[in-house]
Amino acid sequence: MRSPRKRVIWVLQISAIVTLGLVLASHLFGQATTFGSILGKVTDPTGSSVPGATVRVMNTDTGITRELQTDGAGDFAARSLNPGTYNIEVSAPNFQKQVQEGVKLDVAKTVTLDFHLTIGQVSESVQVQAVAPLLQSDNGTVGTVIENAKVLELPLNGRDFNQLTRLVPGAVRGSNWGGEAIQGDTYSVTGTRSDDNYYSLDGMYNNSTFFKASAIHPSVDAIQEFSVQQNTSAIYGAAAGANINIAIKSGTNELHGTVYEFLRNDKLDARDYFAQDKPEFRRNNFGFTVGGPVLIPKLYNGKNRTFWFFNYEGLRQRQGNTNFHTVPTPAMVAGDLSKDLTGATAPQIFNPYSAHEVNGVLVRDPFVGNIIPTDLIKPYSKAYAEYWFPTALIPNSTSNFLDTRTTARTDDQINVRIDQKISDKNNLYGRVSWSDLDQDSPATLPKAFSSDFNKYRGVALNDTHLFSPTTILTLKAGYLRNNLGIGPTEHFIDVYRNAGLTNTPKNFRNFDYPINFGISGFAGPDLGNLVNGPDFVYQGSAMLTKIMGRHTFTAGYDYTRLRIFHDSVFSTFNYDNVPTADPQNVANTGQSMASFLLGLPSTANRIVGQTDLDIRHDLHHIYLQDDFKVTDKLTLNLGLRWEYNQWPHHIRGRLSGFDMLTGQFFWTSTNPVTNQPPNVRPEIADPRYRNFAPRIGLAYRLTNKTVIRSAYGIFFNSNFSWEWSDSRGGWPYSVSDNLSGMNIGSVLTPTESLFLSFDPKEVKPQNQHTVARDVKTPSVQKWNFGVEHQLTKDVMVELNYQGAHGVHLSSFLSTNDPPPGPGDPDPRRPYPYAGALSELKHIATSKYHALTAKVEKRFAGGFSVLGSYAWGKSIDLNSQFGGSSPQNNRCIRCDLALSDFDQRHVFHGSYL
Repeated sequence: MRSPRKRVIWVLQISAIVTLGLVLASHLFGQATTFGSILGKVTDPTGSSVPGATVRVMNTDTGITRELQTDGAGDFAARSLNPGTYNIEVSAPNFQKQVQEGVKLDVAKTVTLDFHLTIGQVSESVQVQAVAPLLQSDNGTVGTVIENAKVLELPLNGRDFNQLTRLVPGAVRGSNWGGEAIQGDTYSVTGTRSDDNYYSLDGMYNNSTFFKASAIHPSVDAIQEFSVQQNTSAIYGAAAGANINIAIKSGTNELHGTVYEFLRNDKLDARDYFAQDKPEFRRNNFGFTVGGPVLIPKLYNGKNRTFWFFNYEGLRQRQGNTNFHTVPTPAMVAGDLSKDLTGATAPQIFNPYSAHEVNGVLVRDPFVGNIIPTDLIKPYSKAYAEYWFPTALIPNSTSNFLDTRTTARTDDQINVRIDQKISDKNNLYGRVSWSDLDQDSPATLPKAFSSDFNKYRGVALNDTHLFSPTTILTLKAGYLRNNLGIGPTEHFIDVYRNAGLTNTPKNFRNFDYPINFGISGFAGPDLGNLVNGPDFVYQGSAMLTKIMGRHTFTAGYDYTRLRIFHDSVFSTFNYDNVPTADPQNVANTGQSMASFLLGLPSTANRIVGQTDLDIRHDLHHIYLQDDFKVTDKLTLNLGLRWEYNQWPHHIRGRLSGFDMLTGQFFWTSTNPVTNQPPNVRPEIADPRYRNFAPRIGLAYRLTNKTVIRSAYGIFFNSNFSWEWSDSRGGWPYSVSDNLSGMNIGSVLTPTESLFLSFDPKEVKPQNQHTVARDVKTPSVQKWNFGVEHQLTKDVMVELNYQGAHGVHLSSFLSTNDPPPGPGDPDPRRPYPYAGALSELKHIATSKYHALTAKVEKRFAGGFSVLGSYAWGKSIDLNSQFGGSSPQNNRCIRCDLALSDFDQRHVFHGSYL
């Protein structure tokens, strides 16, 4: 829990951000938005403009109304509107009032409507039957909106909203290496990496800080709309991929709600041939939504003013598993290795402590009867074997243990949103999201379970103030907390410590790391890795929109702080037959189980020291955007964005590495080995202040049914938590203690513990991860040119050429590798004393070209269609950070190839 002092500091920081937004409102703006706009022009029967006409825009669900007047050219613009359905009423002296009902405004979209008034009395009203056009005639952004009906009704495996991204032209599924800890799929959109997308929830940051997928994963029943945008204006940034926006539902003037449950079970499943019963399967997905006006009898009536929405969803799943494993028999665990698993005579084992020379040849004495004396069996080995290995086995079988345990998963989530009309000039909303995922999965042995948990907490606040119909200020603040865990469910190390295993590694919170013992030929508990959080995101922003004639100026500032805490280290000990084999006949003698009981690993690795990842970095983004309606047909979008993305730094100063330019090791705080002061800045790399991102777009209305659109922009990445994570845990803050290649020709002596104490000062740096000090901010240039045509009032087709070129993308490079040659490689390295290095460098590139097509029939008459096709090609060097490194550091371009996600033809279609 945050201390009172830290809580006060946090409140002051947020207050300072909001104050800064108010003071600098003339040149400040926010990060992402779900708001939309309704634009239009009012003319008389001769086609002349009607200045001073009154335009009333009313949200049909909430009754909230915006009133404005047309300018001297007869144009009007209602900006910063919540997604929803609107009625627009236009009136002017000596003209009949004109009303258009049921205008659908999607997430982050603009609707353009023209009104042609007829002569008459204002008291007379003309109902316009035309529907809002599907065409986007005010910008060059390429985007797809998935409306509420599709979000709710399309079949989604696991009710994962991310799968809606498939409907976007050029979107293909990416990798999900976070497992159950990451909820939902990830997607590469038009040639960019799947971990480069920017997710926003009600306009606020919603990326998993480390894995970079979507964080809060709201129920599809809580989602109002879902949209994916590419090549956006300067309003959007912080990521080189697509902008994936989600808007949560809000309450309306009518009380409404839903109750639902989805059930799957094993009733129609087949039984595995080897299992006595069918594996259990139960999946219950249930929940409800409810929303409406705030009504307190005799005290308050919130209709047209105060609204609330509440959603709860739960998941309970139990899935049985049928697996065969190989485990040692109870006799083997007791030291009797005379028989193998089939009952046949087992290979002879030899006492490694009895080695002596006979006629100049090293020999070992065999264990009599292939039985290891009790006094030679290590207590921790015996404790491990007795704790983990089952005793109810299938006799005379190599696959002698049948595991039929169950995976249990429990999810709960809540989303609450409050909307408040403070006055005709001020609207406020707040949202709180709470999500817990817990899954216990059986590992390979009966008592072994791996626990994945993912606990998110999110808060969003948005205040929109109208100084006038042409001047709008929006202030936003957000908070996101993620506590992520992957690893064993218990501290099994106590079993070994009680049996005499000492000096076991711990993290800085005195938590024991998992220990993995691998016995060749036998299953182990597979404790896996330990990852734990929490991570935090703090965000504050301000946005000012000013309409001046044919110009709509938008300026803004966005501040984001990312803090990531992970601890992910474990010790590994591997056992084979070599330590208990006859030195003269290794292939046919010795047993891995014997080596394990004697406590003699063939290879081992442990980390000693502090390896926690606790890093923070701040993002400061400023932009200016001008949407210029040059003529009634031509609109230009001109923007410039500047991003200062601070490189991550460790809170306790524990980043280190090796500088290939100077040939020196570096560290960011006092060297605990040499007591030397830090010799590099806390972030390691030099700051980058020249991240300017121009955005240019145009839309030309060729006819009322055809629009030509084009755009170009540069987009920077901003979250480098994963990239910097491997630079902690290296020398001098921690060292790797390794054992490999046991010399069977030596005389071995028993040791009391695997974890012998040693002086880290005696260990030289080796096999380090490092960050190049001259790294640049990864960026992608994007461009598109296309045509939209509206076939009917509800059907639109779109054709586009889309391209992307990525530079300075993240990749590891083995920069200290030696040139080819015989013998020991170390003397041939550029810096022999540094050993093998894996250096983070922004050297990867990518290229993408595609022709895309989309056909959309909006939901009308109970029927809708959305289909997309892409014919494209993607080439890159490393399709995802963390993937393979270039094989030859002297020819990086030699690794350029088709992207892992390259698909020449991609078609997706849906209908309701």
